[in-house]
Amino acid sequence: MDPSEGEQTGLKSCIPRHISPRVFRELLFAQKGTVEAVLRILADEEIGVKVISQTEDRGTIIRDSVLFGRSSGVNMVQAHSLVDTRALPREVILMIRSKEMGIGTILEKSRLETYYDIYSVGHEDGLPSRRYKIWHENKAVFEIKEKILV
Repeated sequence: MDPSEGEQTGLKSCIPRHISPRVFRELLFAQKGTVEAVLRILADEEIGVKVISQTEDRGTIIRDSVLFGRSSGVNMVQAHSLVDTRALPREVILMIRSKEMGIGTILEKSRLETYYDIYSVGHEDGLPSRRYKIWHENKAVFEIKEKILV
């Protein structure tokens, strides 16, 4: 199933009534913490990650994933990530390879000191999107493109 299709009809059921869909999207773009944490608060449910594909070649992990509501089943965010493994601690690389957590959660659990640089906000394929880099020790170690599906 295409991650942008499917369980999207539950938008109203995954967002508290007092938050409009427009505000929901704006809050996701404005935050600089983990996307999973913001989604958990906004949707009032636990957030899961589905790694659709993940490959590794010459020090770069290429990962496509979807963040979804564990109770509602609603796909909320689709992400395409490039990870430069050459500048990351081994424990972080192993957590990414395990495909069990979102990148934000991995960074939070590992307590890795990072800086987020959002360099593009717009629309892609008719969906709100943003692109950003995550820096560690003056190196861009992650480049992430996210599309908001709800």
